[in-house]
Parts: sequence; C-alpha cells; structure tokens
Amino acid sequence: MLTELKEYYAEHNNDKTAPYEGLYELLAELKKQGYKRAVVSNKVQEGVTALNGQYFKEYFNVAIGETPNRKRKPEPDMVNAALKALNSTPEEAVYVGDSEVDLQTAKNSGLLPIAVTWGFRDEELLRELGAKHVAYKPADVMEILGELNK
Repeated sequence: MLTELKEYYAEHNNDKTAPYEGLYELLAELKKQGYKRAVVSNKVQEGVTALNGQYFKEYFNVAIGETPNRKRKPEPDMVNAALKALNSTPEEAVYVGDSEVDLQTAKNSGLLPIAVTWGFRDEELLRELGAKHVAYKPADVMEILGELNK
C-alpha cells in the first residue's frame, strides 16, 4: 500500500498546490540579505525535489524530504542534513513552520522556531505549544529576524 501511495503522490503531488501569498517576496528578501535557505518536509524526497524545482528553485538550494535513511520530523535527521548541506549550525539557524511537528522538530534540532499562522495551525495552538515568535504573514518573518539580530 505504501508503494502505491508513493507512486500516486509522485504523479499528483502538485494537485491544488500553490505558494502562500507574500511568500515569494519573503524568499526574495531572505536571498537578497544573504540568508541560507532550505526546505525540510516529511513528504517523500521525489515530491519535495519536484515541488521545489517547480516553485522555489531560485530560492532554495537545499530541499530535504523523506528517504529510507532519514527519520521523519520531528526527529532532527532532516534538519541536520539541511544544515550540513548549507554548511551551517543550529546556532546560526531558525526554523520556520506551521505545526506542532515543526515546533518539536525545531526543539529536537536545537533551532529557534518561528511559528506561522498561515498554514495548518492557528496562533492560539501554536502559543500553547510554546511558540514565542509568531508570524501572521510572510513579511512578519523578516521583522522577527530583525528583532533577533539586534
């Protein structure tokens, strides 16, 4: 069944997929300011590679997905692979995510999380889960990074 699911997903991973409003502007600003950027997703690697190539190839140099030799989030394996590919460390990185899995992944990886409300969870739940930094729209991420870099 898992094999069939992965085959189906490889063909349909782009169904009803679109970037959130304001996301390209955020990614362009992060790139302009020299931030290293990576995607870390529990989707299978083939799907992550395809979607990154279609939507974000000029913004993300690293796109990490599930493979047999990497544990899924919230384990730190995928984040560690991204950090290694970016030649970076947890102390130099933040983790931007929209769910309890993302907050736990950031914690397990030693990264500071920035929670976002435009994805799967609302602010109330994200705060209950311990989020200290919450972005309501993509532009807010730059403001939070500015505050953290003071």
